[in-house]
This record gives sequence, C-alpha cells and structure tokens, in this order.
Amino acid sequence: MALTTNLIANHEFNDGSGTTALDSTANNLDATLVGSPSWTASAKLGSNAIVLNGSSQYANVSTSDVLSQEISFNIWVYHTGGNSYRATIIESAVISQGSPGNRGSWHGISIEINDGILRAFLAGDSTSLEAFSLADTVTFPENQWVMVTLVANRTNGPGSSAFLYKNNTQVDSSTANTFVSGIDSQFDIPDGYRLGSFREADDRYFDGRMDSASLWTKLLTSTERDDLYNAGAGIEYPFTGITTPTVTTQAASSITDTTVTLNGNVTALGDETTVDTAFDYRVVGAGSWTRTTPDTGVTATGAYTKGITGLTAAEDYEYRSVVIYNTTEEVYGSEVTFTTASGPTAPTVTTQAVTSITETTATGNGNVTDDGGATITERGVAVSTSATPTTGDTTFTSAGTTGAFTASMTGLTGSTLYYVRAYAINAEGTSYGSEVTFTTASGPTAPTVTTQAVTDVATTTATGNGNVTADGGETVTERGVCWSTTTAPTTADSTATSAGTTGAFTSAITGLSGSTLYYVRAYASNSEGTSYGSEVTFTTTEVTVPKYAAYTKIAGELVRIS
Repeated sequence: MALTTNLIANHEFNDGSGTTALDSTANNLDATLVGSPSWTASAKLGSNAIVLNGSSQYANVSTSDVLSQEISFNIWVYHTGGNSYRATIIESAVISQGSPGNRGSWHGISIEINDGILRAFLAGDSTSLEAFSLADTVTFPENQWVMVTLVANRTNGPGSSAFLYKNNTQVDSSTANTFVSGIDSQFDIPDGYRLGSFREADDRYFDGRMDSASLWTKLLTSTERDDLYNAGAGIEYPFTGITTPTVTTQAASSITDTTVTLNGNVTALGDETTVDTAFDYRVVGAGSWTRTTPDTGVTATGAYTKGITGLTAAEDYEYRSVVIYNTTEEVYGSEVTFTTASGPTAPTVTTQAVTSITETTATGNGNVTDDGGATITERGVAVSTSATPTTGDTTFTSAGTTGAFTASMTGLTGSTLYYVRAYAINAEGTSYGSEVTFTTASGPTAPTVTTQAVTDVATTTATGNGNVTADGGETVTERGVCWSTTTAPTTADSTATSAGTTGAFTSAITGLSGSTLYYVRAYASNSEGTSYGSEVTFTTTEVTVPKYAAYTKIAGELVRIS
C-alpha cells in the first residue's frame, strides 16, 4: 500500500511493557520511553498505547536519517488537559540543515497544544523564528482520541508549504512563507525527535495517551490521509488491515549455555499464499541482527521454530520472529529476551547442624542442591578445631551425588569445639556450605560431692554429712568423710565410709579427742578418681572429771570439809 512507501518510522505502542516502543519498519528506529511512561490497553488502535504524565515523560526516537524536501507526520492523541499551557506532541532538534546561527536554543519542528489550541511551528533560519506557524481556531478536544497530521514541503526559496490537520480536517495552512535562500532545501533530523516533550523547555510535556505515530519523507495525499483516518476508526501499520501477514514471537525454549530454540507463530497470511519465516537475534544492546536461514514456501499459519547454536554462555540475547512476503516486504513479531545458561560450575552445597554428638563421634549433615552441570566426584564434611575448615583438614565423605547426605565423624576429642563445613567436588572445583560449630561431650569424670555441717558432736564421736550429687558417668565405688586436725583432709587421713552411690549420706566419726578442733571433707570415688566436698570444721566437747567430797572425823563424827 502507498502508505508504507517512504515510511521512515512507525511506532504502534503495542509493546505493552518495558521502556522501548518498537519501530514497525525495517529501519529499526525504536523509541526509548523516558521517565517511565505507563502502558494502557485503552488504546485507539491495536492492543496498547502509552500514557504520559505531563511533567517528565516522553518517547525519544534517535535517528540521523536525512529527509527529503517533503515530510509528513501523523499521530493519534488523547489529551487530558493536564498541561494546557504548551503540551508538546512532537519536537525535532533540527529540521533545517545549514547554520542555525544565533536564533535561539530551539531551531526545529514542533506540534503542540498551546493554551488549548493545536499549533505547529517549523523553524526557518538564523533570522526568522519560524518559517511556518500554523494554528487551529478552536479549542483542542480533551478526553477523546484525535488524529493530528502535519504535511510540509520545503524548497530553497518560493514554493514551500505546510498544512495542519485535526481528524483529517485542515485547520491551517501556509504557502506564503519561505525558507530563506541559501539555507539547504532538505529537511534533516540529525538528533532525532521526541514525542510528548520539548527538549529546550521543562514545561511543555504532553499529558495523556499517544498511539500510532508515523513519520514519512513524502507528502501524504488526501487519499492516504483518508485511509489513515478511516472514518474515525484509524488503521494500523501496515495500513491494510489483515491483508498482510502477521507474526508473533514466543518465549525461547531448550536454553543451554550455547544453544537455544527460538519460537514464533504466523498468525495470519493476509493476502499472501506463501511466505518465508525466519528469526533475527542478537546480543542485547548489539547493533546488528543475525538472521536465521529462512524457511521458504510456508503456506499455512501456525507455530515455527529454529534451533540456534554457537551462543555465548551467561549472555543476554534478544530475538524477533520475521515473516518475509512479496520478496522484500517484512513484518516482525515483538522482541523477546533470553539468557543462556552459565555452563558448568562448581556444585552448590549447604551445611546443616551436626547431630548425634558424643565424646568422640558425631554426625555431619549437608545437602548438594545443584551439581553445577557436572558429575559430583566427592562430597562430605570438613572438620577442624580452627575456623573455615577445608578439604586440606580432616574430612569424612559420604557416597552419592546430589541431595541431602550424612557423614560419620569419628576419632574426636571430648569437650572440644569443632568447626564443620559440608563440601562437594566436581570437575569445575570444590564448593563449601556455611560453617557450623559443635562441642563434643565431656566423657566420664570423678563424682561431684558436697559437705554439710557435722552433727551429733561429742567428746570422742560425731556424725559427718555429705551428698553425692553426680556420679560423673561411672559407678561410685566409695563415699564417706575424711577428717584431720589439719586442713584439707584426704582419704589418706582418717575416714569413715557410707554405703551407697549417689545422694545424701552420713558417716559415723569415732576415736576423737575431747576439746579438739577437727577439719572434715566429704568424698566420693569412681573409676575416674576421687572428689572432695568443701571443708567444714567442728570441735569436740571437753573431758568431764567427776568431783568427790572430803570428810574428817571430829569428836567421833564425820564432817564434810569439801
């Protein structure tokens, strides 16, 4: 159709997400969405449109294409009136090749809603602000879709013209103004153009929705404008309804580190009986596409695939489906991204808490959650009395590859703090889990015993009192009290035993001397040794000497004298 002739860029905004609006043409002049405009399904045409906030958002199209003497621009806009002063629809940095001189910071083309009026400006040269200034005479409609069209012809001298349309109705035109002789007669856009913003001012943002923006290097005819407007219904690229083929791009599948399967779907053949299908792919951010060898002579709609090899591991790629018809005409699906696998790596392993801890043994626990794409050759736990153990320290292995595992740790020392890390090895290297710690049990010890105060103290006897509160893990073979007239008595001094093992007990202390200070400690013995309680003291009572009365005889009678 004629509307695809000399079409430089076409943005349908059907992408629906992301920060890029794809160019439908083969020129690949994709628009970057600046300021995070939102997407809406409330579009004029197709499935989506963009929504601009009137303060910081716009679409930027970068191009260095030199345009001819003729230029046409068409867009559908839904203005909400949020920026009624100057709401920019399109603005290009330069559309007058040659020297702009000192005529100000702006020297391009602009279509805007200025104080509610649709206006268009085309810059002239260094001495004139605009070669053309076009304006509507009525307020621009708000909260409804409106098609805006600009058609302009530039010559070097007389004969230039410009026309501004709203909903395919001309609102203004000018043929009287001309570009000054000596200025080159070609339109040029070396710095691209913006949709929704004026780059030299921060108060001219468009507020509302935009859909289906197209730029041509020709003058649209009245028939072409009629087709674009389509009695108010509009029409999308390639401007022929479903008479041209359509294709969609699906998610990639079977992704490895170097291979992938690309997936597309021919959703309509249009008026064509046969088409060719292919894919374009490239590293994200790369300039040029690599095209797969087309499958020719496709006669039916449906899914198609293509396997790709020789990719780079852990790389981000993008691709699009392609349908080729009429030998050179092409349509594209949306761009889809995928990331190749990273290739074999060292395994991934985690460490769990140590269990079944005794004096000399324990059980290490780990889990190989990923083999890294290579066979596990060894797994287990590394143990050390220092932090961060490695396979250079003591290791205990466990048979198997991936999944949870246990490893029996033996030959440990009692009452010792150990550091443990699970590990796993494959051809790519050794990986470790996080570090855990545990302390081995202490093993049998001498008993624990306490001494209580001595009771029933007499001149030569007393009762010793003690309590075996723990047997130390071995049977108590003897318990009792020991005493001496010097401090810290032991079983080498005098002792009195008491039958039994643990718990409170008494022992009869005999053979003491009266009025004497004694030191006493309870004791208990097992196979690990003898333990003593704290020391207590007591003093025996004094010796009692019987008293006798003394008598004498006086005058034949006994008389007590003491």
